[in-house]
Amino acid sequence: MKRLLVALLLTATPAIGLAQDSEDDDLEIDLLGDDDESDESPGQRLDSADDIETDFDESEADETELGEEHNADDLLDGEDTEATGSDDAKIYKKAQERVEGMQADEETIFWERYLEVYPDSIFRDRIEKRTAALLDEVYDERISTHVGVTAGAKSFRISQSLEGESVKPAQRLRFGFGWGLPNFINLMVDYEHPILDNLSIHGGIRNRYTGASIELGTHWAFYQSERTQTVVTLLGDLRVNANPAFIAARPQLAFGQRFGNLDFQVQQGFDLGLHDPIGFRLVGLGNVSYRLNNAVGIFAESSYEMKNLTWEDGGVFVFHVVSFGIKFYPSGGKVRDSQVEAMLGASAPVAHNYWGYHVGSIAGQGTYYMD
Repeated sequence: MKRLLVALLLTATPAIGLAQDSEDDDLEIDLLGDDDESDESPGQRLDSADDIETDFDESEADETELGEEHNADDLLDGEDTEATGSDDAKIYKKAQERVEGMQADEETIFWERYLEVYPDSIFRDRIEKRTAALLDEVYDERISTHVGVTAGAKSFRISQSLEGESVKPAQRLRFGFGWGLPNFINLMVDYEHPILDNLSIHGGIRNRYTGASIELGTHWAFYQSERTQTVVTLLGDLRVNANPAFIAARPQLAFGQRFGNLDFQVQQGFDLGLHDPIGFRLVGLGNVSYRLNNAVGIFAESSYEMKNLTWEDGGVFVFHVVSFGIKFYPSGGKVRDSQVEAMLGASAPVAHNYWGYHVGSIAGQGTYYMD
């Protein structure tokens, strides 16, 4: 009888040990977030990780509280990982696959959470560089407007030229004079008012080479970017010449680019006089302005007018002028913050054929920004 009891005890002991091991395995599985019982080996479980149903889904990203604590399983869609503070190449690769196709702001949040779970990540430098690039992208997206431009009228300015039009729409008042020997005089005033962030109307009077002119028009900046400091504008102006009396259209395409304290702009178009015979002139200019400090700047400019382009016998009528001078910013401040821009310069013809409006001139102009 005693021998029978000893035999029974020896038989039951391994069963008890196996049961205990089974309970430990179940506990380990529960800690890893895997509630399904399976006879698969550990290698098979890793191979089938993508089939595991998880609690975190991309479609629910907007409903997730950012302040909520997330473990590695939530972050990597239920992958068998352990938040020990340090990752490895396999975990990082899984994270890269996870962010594929995400929007910039969603990916930024993901990498921030990743570094919370793995603060000692061996890929921290790479992740921080990626996050910085994503933040720049998010910033550009947030300043975009419904008309597809990036930048507002107040965000940056392109310096005013002496002889040309304003390149970037803004609320401004311009006034100036020009005096050229022997008998050329120009007095001008013009007011521009924005309708939209990239569209403005303006009206004013001035004395052009063809005589006194009343001018109305619109400036449409169909592309402008705060990030690259670039603007491309269609200038659609219509003017009424007083003496002789006729109406003329003056459409132009203008390009402006800022490089730090240096502004560059080009304007090119034509002046079409609606009289008999119809007068056609090519007009254009280029201007470079450089801000020396908060109060003073310099500029150089070249402008031209050409007509009778098909007159083979006598040649083309042309008047090409170069101007240079100094700019003042009485209100001080940074380039984009200056409320007043004043300039004083001199002009001289460098090429002319049949035209000679003046042999040299001085000019001054002021621009008052109201926005």
